[in-house]
Amino acid sequence: MPPAFCHEENLAALSGYLSNNKNIKAINPPGFFAPNFLFDQLSKNIIGYRQVRSGHLSFRGVRTTRIEGKGSTELTGFYQRNFTEDDELLALVSEREGQEIGRSGINPATGLFKISLSEPSINGIMKIERKGSLIYSKNYALLQGITGTVNFVEKTFTDAYGREFQLDGSAIVRPEKLKPSSWYGPIYADERTGNINLSDRFKGLLDYLGPRVLIADPYFIGEFRRDDTNSDIKLSRCQIAFLAALLRSIIDGSVSEVYILGFNTRANSVERKGNSMNPTKTENRFKQYKEVLDHIWGKNKLKTFKSEFRMEFLNNKRDFHNRYWFGLTIDNGIRDLNKCVVVTNSVGNISEVDFYPVEEEGQLRELTARFLDFFNNCDSELIV
Repeated sequence: MPPAFCHEENLAALSGYLSNNKNIKAINPPGFFAPNFLFDQLSKNIIGYRQVRSGHLSFRGVRTTRIEGKGSTELTGFYQRNFTEDDELLALVSEREGQEIGRSGINPATGLFKISLSEPSINGIMKIERKGSLIYSKNYALLQGITGTVNFVEKTFTDAYGREFQLDGSAIVRPEKLKPSSWYGPIYADERTGNINLSDRFKGLLDYLGPRVLIADPYFIGEFRRDDTNSDIKLSRCQIAFLAALLRSIIDGSVSEVYILGFNTRANSVERKGNSMNPTKTENRFKQYKEVLDHIWGKNKLKTFKSEFRMEFLNNKRDFHNRYWFGLTIDNGIRDLNKCVVVTNSVGNISEVDFYPVEEEGQLRELTARFLDFFNNCDSELIV
């Protein structure tokens, strides 16, 4: 095999992750393969790869049947695949121990299903069967909101995933360096584990950059989408991961100010299609941000911590595309940006993302100067 074909950067260009190579045309669609997938396989002399793809399954608890701390008594969902005329598909829910607690047929015309459970469920196993044969199985854990709980007596904080953290009042120890890293959601067998890992990476990023952080992302923190069936605002898994990390950082004192710099025109250009979901535009983007964030601050005694924290959404006057997270300093009223991390995807639309700290002095100087100018000349949209 020609050495040039096995070169890591050439394969990255072939996979669509490097767009500045005029001699290599990327595979369509770009990003079909995970970063470094081709390089890793060819390095092992693997020249063929077969992957059996299953249908796409999405489901959630019905909020109106929710019982705090115990889960929901109804699940509704969608199974996407090419149905045939003789398909007889069932969605079944069982406890982790194996006891079935509910089942429902799947409408072959729409892929929709709704399951009434014999008892509330917060975690279990969702299975899809075709004519009695198991064709899909997935462990799940339902997230009941994105609020955290503070116990002042025991000095613990419980995050959105049910994990407890001690609040011992010790000084924040910030990492001096941040290692480049990648997160790829589909590699996790358990979605909850993947979500926790992503949230912890956001937390590490905030620890590294804080206590003042500027997030430059043209899409802000993504669009919040309202379910037409019950008017609930639905957050994506990565939005929950980000907000869970932010809550931890507020409560343990590692961040005191977060500024989100976006560009309304670019954010409004995103058109998404989904069942009974309306896209967010400028007129209600910040209204929904405020609704969700005020709900978080108002729950479980978090107002005490919120009083020491500032979060502001800013609209840039010029378009930009890439995403950068900066450390911000203020000395005698003069702002400056120092640390910078390249984040390759936007909060709200992450199935994979890379984190690259900018360490080359010239590049860091150019980026901080450009975005400091943007930061000093933008328009404030929302303070929460």
